[in-house]
Amino acid sequence: MARLGKERIIVRDKEDRSFYMELEFVVNVSADGYFTTTLKEEDVKTIQSFNVDLYSNGRRNSRKGFFQSKTKEGLLKEVREVLEKCMSRTLIDEKIILRYSFCTVASFGFTLDGKIVPNMGWSLDGELDQDLYWQNGTVNSHATNRHAVGVQMYIKPFFKRTYKYLDDREKVEYVEFTAFGGDASKENQYYLAWLENICSTKPPEHGKIQEIDYTEDRAKFFVNMFKSLCQLAHNIANFTEPENLTKLIESGKYLMSPKQ
Repeated sequence: MARLGKERIIVRDKEDRSFYMELEFVVNVSADGYFTTTLKEEDVKTIQSFNVDLYSNGRRNSRKGFFQSKTKEGLLKEVREVLEKCMSRTLIDEKIILRYSFCTVASFGFTLDGKIVPNMGWSLDGELDQDLYWQNGTVNSHATNRHAVGVQMYIKPFFKRTYKYLDDREKVEYVEFTAFGGDASKENQYYLAWLENICSTKPPEHGKIQEIDYTEDRAKFFVNMFKSLCQLAHNIANFTEPENLTKLIESGKYLMSPKQ
């Protein structure tokens, strides 16, 4: 039997290209002109873990993982088909979810009657609420970890798809709704369409990404919050310069209505 050399075959998942299977094997030519190979035992075990059958092709008493064909192309095709079976999968669940993240940064305290104070050493607004003590947002701010005060929000609808492979493994994939030609929302999903069309956004650096199942009411909640933050950002942007800020202060108006 003559040895032709090594071959290498890679088959990737059609959706997730980072997930793949790879085989390297030696191709031989038998005395009667057949192209053959026998896979390594560890590769055979991996393939069988996917519940894919391997058979002894064309030779009695040969172990599983033996392949033979009249042509080299036919041999490689048979090995590739086995890998493709391993990578095949079935969609078992699909739903729309809302992925969101909040990042709030502030460091403050409360008095017993609910007034906000700048720190827990402040004494000009009454007795402090020691049970609440120092309050923070989602980011812990302190003397050695200073941040500007602010609020960031990320919200985006996704398809959440669960696939099952032949070895009973399940894999979850998220597909983002996009404003650029997506049109995944339907006519009766106004608020979902609104969220779908939010552009130029990403999760905040210090935010935790979480998810809830989509309903129109939940989408409406996020749309209203998004609008409120946009309005605040718009109002502040108009008064960043000292001259405009001075006029606003002298008018007695506030960017946000004060509680106290």
